[in-house]
Amino acid sequence: MTSRAIIRWVVIIAMVVQLGRVLSVSSREGDTPFLSANDRSRWCTVASLVENGSFEIDSIIAIRNSAGRSTWDSIDKVQHVGSDGKLHFYSSKPPLLSVIVAGVYYVVYKLTGLALTEHPLYVARILLVCVNVVPLGIFWWLWMRSPQFEAMNVWPKLTVGAALILGTFMTTFVVTLNNHLPAAIAAGLSLILLLQVGTTAFNGGGPKRPLANFMLTGFFAGLTAAFELPALSWFVVLFALILWRLGWRGAAWYLVGATPVAGLFFMTNFWAHGDWRPAYDHRRIGELIASLPSRAQSDEAPTLEWLRQHWGHVQPPLSDSAQIVVGRFPNAWSVWDDTHSKRWIIVDEPQQTRLHESDDWYDYPGSYWRFGVPRGVDRGEKSRMVYAFHSTIGHHGIFSLTPIWLLGILGFVIVLYRPQNENVDMRVIAIAIAIVSIVCVTFYFSRPEFDRNYGGVSCCLRWVIWLSPLWLILVQIAVVSFEHNSLARAGATGLLLVSVLSSVYNWSNPWSHPWLFNFWSYLGWIHYP
Repeated sequence: MTSRAIIRWVVIIAMVVQLGRVLSVSSREGDTPFLSANDRSRWCTVASLVENGSFEIDSIIAIRNSAGRSTWDSIDKVQHVGSDGKLHFYSSKPPLLSVIVAGVYYVVYKLTGLALTEHPLYVARILLVCVNVVPLGIFWWLWMRSPQFEAMNVWPKLTVGAALILGTFMTTFVVTLNNHLPAAIAAGLSLILLLQVGTTAFNGGGPKRPLANFMLTGFFAGLTAAFELPALSWFVVLFALILWRLGWRGAAWYLVGATPVAGLFFMTNFWAHGDWRPAYDHRRIGELIASLPSRAQSDEAPTLEWLRQHWGHVQPPLSDSAQIVVGRFPNAWSVWDDTHSKRWIIVDEPQQTRLHESDDWYDYPGSYWRFGVPRGVDRGEKSRMVYAFHSTIGHHGIFSLTPIWLLGILGFVIVLYRPQNENVDMRVIAIAIAIVSIVCVTFYFSRPEFDRNYGGVSCCLRWVIWLSPLWLILVQIAVVSFEHNSLARAGATGLLLVSVLSSVYNWSNPWSHPWLFNFWSYLGWIHYP
C-alpha cells in the first residue's frame, strides 16, 4: 500500500470517529446536543435567523422542555434597544460564524423541513457534521498531502499525523458549535497556502505562483482574524511577510482576498446590532449626559426621589418602574427603566456625581456578568503571575496539557540556527509564527482581572487553539531532525501520548475542566469558590 493510500485511510477513519462523536453528542439532560452557554448562545442566533428572520433571541431563550427547564437560554447574551425601539436580547458572540451556520441550516431546513427548535438533537448534529467534521477532514487531508509532509519518512509521518488528528484540542471541540475550531482550520489553510507560495518564491527562484494562491492566503488569514480577534496579528504579519519577500503585487492580491471577509464581519455585526462595534466591546460607562450634585461617594444607592429631583432636562423622565441597583463599575450605580427601554449609569465622585448614557450591554436584570455573580474561574485570576503560570505550565497550561508544543520550541531553534543558505523561507515563517505567538499570549496575560479566567469552564486555554497548526509545522521540523535518535524519538512519543490524553479526556464535553485541573482540585492544591 502506498503512502498516499495509507494517509487516505487514516483520514477517513479519523473522520468516521469524529462523526460518531457528533452523532452521539448530547446535553446532560439528553434533550439537546448543546453542551454549554457558549454554544447555546450561537445556536440561538442560528435558529432565530432562519425561523424568525431576526438576530433577536428573546423567543428562543424562552423555550422550555416538558419538565419546564430552559434548554436554550445562555449567560452569553447582551441586551440593547433593537430597531423597534424596544429592549431585546442578542447573542454576545460576533455574528459572522452564526450567519454562516445559519446559511447551512437554511439549506437543511428547506430540504428536510426539520426545524432546529423542534428537533435540536437531529438538526444540530447534522449542522455540526457540515461545519465541523467536513472542514476538519479537508484540512487533515490537505496537510497530509502537502509537500513538506509527504517528504518525511514513516516515523515522522506517524508522529506528526497522530499529533494532527489526536494531539491537539482542535479535535476536542468538534462536538460543539464554537469559533476556535474554524479559526484553527482557517489558520492552517492559510499556512499551507503560504508554504505553497513561498517554497521557491521566497528563495528567489522557481515558477511564479498563481495569483489565486495569494488571494486564498489572504482570505483564510482574514477568516482566522474574523473568528479570533487576536489572530489579526497573524494576518498583519503575513501581509508584511508577503510584501517584504514577494513585493506589492503579491501583497495587493493578498488584501483582495481578505476584503470580502472584513466586509462581511462588519456588515453582519451592523445587521445584528445596528452598530459597527462588536457586542463584546459594549462594556463601557458611556457618554456623559449630565452632572448632578455630589453624593460624596456615598455607599448607599441614590434614591429615585433624589434622582428625579436632580433629573433636570434629561429625556425621557424616569418612569414609576425605574430601579437603581449596584453597578458593574467602581463607585457606580445602574439605572434601569424598562418602560422607556433605557439604561443609565450614575458615577459618584468627590466633587460631583455624573449621569451617563449606558454603553454596557451586559448590564441587565439577571445578568450573569454583574458584580459578584460569576463563580469559580469565571471570577478571574487576581494575580497576573499566577495566571501566566497556570496558563503555561499549570492546570490550564499550554505545555503541561499538550507538551508536544515543547517540540515546537525545539523546531523553532533548529530552523533559526540552520545554515543561512538553507530554507530561508521556513526561517522567516518560523520567526513570524514566534512573533504572533508571543503577541497573542501577551495579549491574554495582559487582560484585566475579569478576563483572566482561562476561557471559563473549558478543557484548555481555548483562546490559543487557533495557533495549533502554526505550532504543528514547527513540531514537524523538530521530529524530522531527530528521527534517527532513538532517545529523542522516545521522548517525543511520551510528549505526544500526554497530549493525546489531554485531548481525549474532554471528548464528551470540551466545556469542562482539564484532567490536570480536576486532579489538582482533588489534591486540594487549587480552589476556586
